[in-house]
Amino acid sequence: MSDTTTVRSDMGPKLGAPGAARQTPARDRGASVTGESSTPGASREHIAAMEGANGVGTTEVRVRYAETDQMGRAHHRHYLVWCELGRTTLMRERGVSYAELERGGLWLPVSRVEVEYRIPVEYDELIRIHTRVERVRSREVVFAYRIARASDDATLARARTALVCTDARGRPHRFPEAVKRQLETLPAVAAPPAAT
Repeated sequence: MSDTTTVRSDMGPKLGAPGAARQTPARDRGASVTGESSTPGASREHIAAMEGANGVGTTEVRVRYAETDQMGRAHHRHYLVWCELGRTTLMRERGVSYAELERGGLWLPVSRVEVEYRIPVEYDELIRIHTRVERVRSREVVFAYRIARASDDATLARARTALVCTDARGRPHRFPEAVKRQLETLPAVAAPPAAT
């Protein structure tokens, strides 16, 4: 059985506006090859960024107790955090840093999210987030993810996120050519293996 959840955003209300959800800026929240991270609970033994043989960026995470619900399964909101971790790690390792983009006045807010939950993820499972670029346009980049169990490579979930390039005020902005070229060099050759 497979459930699909699609969340769309038009960038929502301005931060601080009545009814606006509390948001944390996407400033390098993720892991590096050294295991240093600003992600809560992330550490060398929990996260390792690797380069897969198929050219897909891979990040490993051990599911923490705080990420599970009353049933002992990972709560659905954490899948998006894991996707962000895979995406920011892949980008940073390829020389495209969120922090540097923001210092340069460019932002990459998520404009569209799709998640297909296939098999529940349980506490203490070691999972892999396989991340690749699906498409780069003048103002948008789309990432695809396959979240898999590390022990048998079973596909636990698939996801896709679209990010738009904006200026600091949220107005659409074209990617500078150098940034677009860097994004186009991120792994995109083939989809992650379709293990089930």
